[in-house]
Amino acid sequence: FYQAQVRTMSKLMLVWLLLIVAVFSGKVFYEKVDMLSGTIIPPLFDFSYASDDQTVSLFGGKLNQTDVSGNLYLISKTNLDAVLVESTANTPSARYDAIFEDIGDSLILFGGVNHSHLFIDVHQLSKSTLEWKQISFTGDKDILARAGAASCVDVKGNGNGSSIYVYGGYHGDTLLSGLASVTIKGDTAVCSAIVPKGEVRPKPLKYATMVCTGNGDLYLFGGANDQTKNVNSFWKFNVYDNEWTQVHAVGSPSPRSGQGMFYDSKLNYIFMFGGEDAEHNYMGMNDLYAFSIDSNTWNFVVPQSTIPKGRLGGLVTSAPSHLSFMVGFGAPQYSKNFYNDVWMGYIS
Repeated sequence: FYQAQVRTMSKLMLVWLLLIVAVFSGKVFYEKVDMLSGTIIPPLFDFSYASDDQTVSLFGGKLNQTDVSGNLYLISKTNLDAVLVESTANTPSARYDAIFEDIGDSLILFGGVNHSHLFIDVHQLSKSTLEWKQISFTGDKDILARAGAASCVDVKGNGNGSSIYVYGGYHGDTLLSGLASVTIKGDTAVCSAIVPKGEVRPKPLKYATMVCTGNGDLYLFGGANDQTKNVNSFWKFNVYDNEWTQVHAVGSPSPRSGQGMFYDSKLNYIFMFGGEDAEHNYMGMNDLYAFSIDSNTWNFVVPQSTIPKGRLGGLVTSAPSHLSFMVGFGAPQYSKNFYNDVWMGYIS
């Protein structure tokens, strides 16, 4: 009896210690910042952005209810200069809800829509020359024909051989499901559908978000699964095991879509900001959550300053200094009162 009691107490102590480790005691301080250069970026919604350690690149997006941008802006994460890249004959057509990813030496853009027109093309921008070119693709072209999809990238070296993973999105009125990869090989994008093992997998979704952690794991959160409902389902896909696992984590955020997420490799945490609220009435939120991959726990990060306005379809990306990030643009409601503000968040 005594040994059994000791074993029980040991288990309780272990659970207690795990709960202590799981609690993220950080707080977030926000600071509204001004762009230091003469380039003023207009209010944007549903634009696409790609990010590396030093620069975040914004392409396209809605300017208002009718007009769509085809501009590319580069924002320095260190000095907050904003630069408009001059358009050329090879600049992609104006669009919103496209997939846009940084793959090392270049940026890749595909898909997206301009009102009723859905694009089936792939464009590559050289980061050294800032010149666009349209590249060819092989495989299933339907993988490119989507908008509002979740995406993340597994970067290989200078970008050649890097794979962009995409999930869901929409094609007209049809919600899409299924995971696919677009792998860049020289001047060609190889499009491949991924058929996972088993029957456990996410439902069709649009405006979900996904991050790659660099070890073969992809994490997918939230999204809208029809015209009336957002979800807070959380999934992990391992590219080596080729299998989806639903993540049942403690403290899950409320259902949402159009949020932003980024991964912190030093902490092994995923951070998530904002998105559209659970009732799907197009109201943006401004909460920040931290997910510990090690303890499988979500924690609300307590704000200690003025908070950016709630938003969806905006910018959320990590900044160069550890535990800092950028929030900006987007809208408080779908297609209304677009923002062009930029905030820095500092987690302590």
